[in-house]
Amino acid sequence: MAIPGSFSGSISALNSQAEYLEALSANVSNLTTAGYKRTDMVFSTVMGDLTGAHPAKQSFVRPTSIVRVDIDGPIEDGGDKDLAIQGPGLFAMAPLIDGEPDMDNITYLRNGRFVEASVDNQSFITNVSRTHVLLAWPTDEDGNFTTVTDPSSLSPVQFDSSAIASPAEATSEMLVSDRLPATALAGETFVNSTNEVIDSEGNKHTVSLEWEKDPTQLRWLLTVSSSSATPSTLATATVDFNSSGNVINPSPAELSFTPSWNNGVAGDEITMDYSGSLHTGTSYVAEGIETNGIEPGNISSTVFDEDGFLNARFTNGLTSSLFKVPVATFINPETLLPQDAGFFDIANNTIAPVMQDVIQLERTSFFSQSVEASNVDLATELSKVMLAQRAYNSASTAFKVSDEMANVAKDLI
Repeated sequence: MAIPGSFSGSISALNSQAEYLEALSANVSNLTTAGYKRTDMVFSTVMGDLTGAHPAKQSFVRPTSIVRVDIDGPIEDGGDKDLAIQGPGLFAMAPLIDGEPDMDNITYLRNGRFVEASVDNQSFITNVSRTHVLLAWPTDEDGNFTTVTDPSSLSPVQFDSSAIASPAEATSEMLVSDRLPATALAGETFVNSTNEVIDSEGNKHTVSLEWEKDPTQLRWLLTVSSSSATPSTLATATVDFNSSGNVINPSPAELSFTPSWNNGVAGDEITMDYSGSLHTGTSYVAEGIETNGIEPGNISSTVFDEDGFLNARFTNGLTSSLFKVPVATFINPETLLPQDAGFFDIANNTIAPVMQDVIQLERTSFFSQSVEASNVDLATELSKVMLAQRAYNSASTAFKVSDEMANVAKDLI
């Protein structure tokens, strides 16, 4: 090899190892960065022509960086908004520009550590830095959604918390389990007046139960009433017990009534089951009444589940889905271009991604309330640093030898 060629080879090696050391340094510094994908490097020999008065063939070292998007990091515990991916795939994200999603510049992210950010009364699910909003399929109240494979047809995960509510559900069932004293005399009455039912708009109404001992042995008269209804008496029944204290008549031991509430809300039919009531003991015990029916509720929080649904939790204990997060799948993810903050952009040779439901993917899973840690192994990276440093030193020595040879040749001229 000509002396000028030896300079070029050693310079090429020095530059390549310096680039490698820079990549390894970035890997180590992102050891604790959620979702970070390490960069590896492969080296290839390239033959080229040395231009000048005396052309000669020479070889160069060309480094090629590879971001290991395809290698998972370990799963760690996270918060309600966190969602980890295991297996191939990324999240689709859109930049937030002045509070508006920029759907013309969709990018991709592996780090599923999300937060809920508020902009102009709108809630967005964004990355921790609040610079990009998550993209997903909207769902209806029953969790149904339309699968759209094109990322540009996704919707930003944004919602108005004040405009979303869980509707009330009117009481339709009551279960009574009172204990009536077997020693009661005819005409004695016992009242259970601490029971509440809910109408279709979520208003509460007190319903009272009055038990009056009939002169007939083992027989009681039951009256159900409410001062919130007109007429206030809702239903009556004659109830017979057997010698063991259990209800035997009527059968089934049920009353059905439809209150006409004084607040103008239309009443819904309520069926009261009192078969659990007993004729026993010496004192009256109001065991309480179990009812269904739910008050209206506002959003208290949002949380992801392992199917990728973003669910709203309401103050009344109910949940409802808002969005379904798809997985952005790539045929050649190694071509993605790494950007700052863990984002990836599509390169010219990247095949367009397909948005898929995680449930339909065999190799990919979501982990809710979890984050994927970096896939960097410190011991491995440090060993690579040592090897790269040795290679750099060898290239530096080769450069020094070439320089000395050039000086000797110059002195001989």
